[in-house]
Amino acid sequence: MPSHFKFKEYCPLVFKYLRERFGIDDIEFRESLTRSQPIITDARGKSGAKFYMSYDRMFIIKTLTSEEVEKMHSFLKHYHPYVVEKHGNTLLPQYLGMYRLTLDGDQYYFKVMRNVFSPRLKVHQ
Repeated sequence: MPSHFKFKEYCPLVFKYLRERFGIDDIEFRESLTRSQPIITDARGKSGAKFYMSYDRMFIIKTLTSEEVEKMHSFLKHYHPYVVEKHGNTLLPQYLGMYRLTLDGDQYYFKVMRNVFSPRLKVHQ
């Protein structure tokens, strides 16, 4: 690891609770994201964001700008109560974590979402 390396998790208790509501085990979540290097995809967001998949294709990782991090914080104020009210039964994207990685002074922001096309879920229609 580089000598100037920091990792920050935003709103850890909120996202832990959301993962619980979506039936995602914290150990499996961490293993999926750390066991092997993420796979980069060809997809790009409007802001130029890059998308990655966890090695097992269970989760999508999307890079964010600092402005998008602020918007996500604001969005969580409405998203979290809605998911709680619906007991995790929603067609909205399943946001599972938001992080900042600082590497040699450069900051990288990203969020993790469930991949709706993961190999564990079969597309039936």
